[in-house]
Formats: sequence, C-alpha cells, structure tokens
Amino acid sequence: MSTGQLNDAGVKAVQAIQSLLEDQMLLCDYSNYDVRIPSEVNCIVASRGAAILKGSDVMLPIKPADSGSTPSLPGGLDAARFFLGLVTKQTQPLRIPDHVATTFSEDFAKVRQEIQVGQELGHVWMALARAHCLTHGESELSVERWRAVFELEKERLRRCKEEGLLEVRK
Repeated sequence: MSTGQLNDAGVKAVQAIQSLLEDQMLLCDYSNYDVRIPSEVNCIVASRGAAILKGSDVMLPIKPADSGSTPSLPGGLDAARFFLGLVTKQTQPLRIPDHVATTFSEDFAKVRQEIQVGQELGHVWMALARAHCLTHGESELSVERWRAVFELEKERLRRCKEEGLLEVRK
C-alpha cells in the first residue's frame, strides 16, 4: 500500500472500519462470507487532514492563543489519540438518566436548527461525553458533565462556522 492507493485488502479494511463507525457492526471475513457482529464501540477519528472515514470525524480549526507562545508539541495529536484510546478502552456502559437524555436531545435539536449537521454529530457528542465522564472516573452522565462538553462543542462549531467549514441554515 502506498500513499493515495489501497489494495483489495486495504479497501476491505476501510469498509470494515466504516461499518463499525456507521452501524456499530464489526465485519469479520471468513473467506467465503462476511459475518456482521453487533458491537458497542464509540469512535472518534483524529487525523491531520480530511479523514477518509466519515461519520465520526471532528473538524477542529486550531486558533493559537498567542503567536509568541511556545510552539505546539509535535506529538500533540498522537498524545490526544493515546489519551482517547486509554479513556475509551474501558468497556463499561455510560448510564444516562432520562432528564440528561432530554437535555442532550434538546441541545442537539437546537444546533441542527442553526447549522446543517448530520445526525452522526450526535454519536460524536455521545462519545465525547462518555470520554469526559470516564476521565473523571464516572460511569453516569450528569447534566453538569454534558454542559461542559456542550460548551466546548459550541465553541468548536463557532470556529468551524468562522472558517466556512459548516453550512449555516437561513
């Protein structure tokens, strides 16, 4: 495999990962047939450029706080990937009380009225909320934890709008 080209095995691997992202189904190749195994995997794609995998990528326009500040560490993206990997490795489910689920749904509906985003953003938000809770050693999403994630997401979406990465509804 080389840059820009995938062989047959690479294409099949990308399709399996895409299925995991979109349908939460793990595709297992048994030579003569594929088996789809349901899974409960929260995924976020972190890449330096446009992701070839769709459905769980998060656009994050970087705005340096100060041009004279210390340059960013070269391993920053790798460190973020490692951290997210450690946090999401825990297989315990995240409990979401009904009142938090209602708040989440209302917030998501408001954002979808303002910005043209796909429903996969809800999956991304849930993965981020789960990771945020797990970093605090919690297995239940509270309104406070959701609000912290939502505030960060509103800021990210604002920067995406400024950069022209999102289509605003009129």
